[in-house]
Amino acid sequence: MKIGTDSMILGALLHKSKFKKVLDIGSGTGVLSLMYAQQNKEVDIISIEIDQLSAEELKINFLNSPFKERLHSVHGDFLTYSFETKFDFIFSNPPYFESDLLSFKKNKNRVRHNLTLPVDLMFKKIDSLLEINGFFQCIIPVHLLLKYEMEAKKVSFFINEKISIFAKENKLIRYILIFSRSQNIVIESQVVIRQDNNQYTTDYIQLTEEFHGKSL
Repeated sequence: MKIGTDSMILGALLHKSKFKKVLDIGSGTGVLSLMYAQQNKEVDIISIEIDQLSAEELKINFLNSPFKERLHSVHGDFLTYSFETKFDFIFSNPPYFESDLLSFKKNKNRVRHNLTLPVDLMFKKIDSLLEINGFFQCIIPVHLLLKYEMEAKKVSFFINEKISIFAKENKLIRYILIFSRSQNIVIESQVVIRQDNNQYTTDYIQLTEEFHGKSL
């Protein structure tokens, strides 16, 4: 499977606690779920994807995975699907490009815009599904930070950890955020992906080497 940089870096930085019940929202083809199942040998993951073609590939990828007994794919809308359990940990590489022009392809609209997963409704649904001491983790573009903070606070979620992701030394492109219901001092760190010569940084290589089939 082709793995995008967002998924690669979020997957490598997913919360390291040994959670048992985990939900992957907007799983796509299952990259994040597969990465987390590789790291956590005890976890049971439900991965939900609204797009039919992606959901079909998700199912196939799980069936072909060595972790298939712990991976469960769902084709459905996260906002309306009735889950039978609550979760210790929820993660997502959510839709974005809210202010961009809509693309002409319907399924691309679904993936890249908040048409199917508005931030406010997403947090309300997460609030109903997350165990009292659970965590929610996501990766977002820089311009959405305040919106995520605002919508999270409406359901009494607070940022516990913020990881700044730089494409290069002075080019901030993403935040990885970890939310919980506990309001603590925010732990901050950063990852720089490439050097000025466009080669991957040592930190990025070490962070992601477990998931690469070959050296970077």
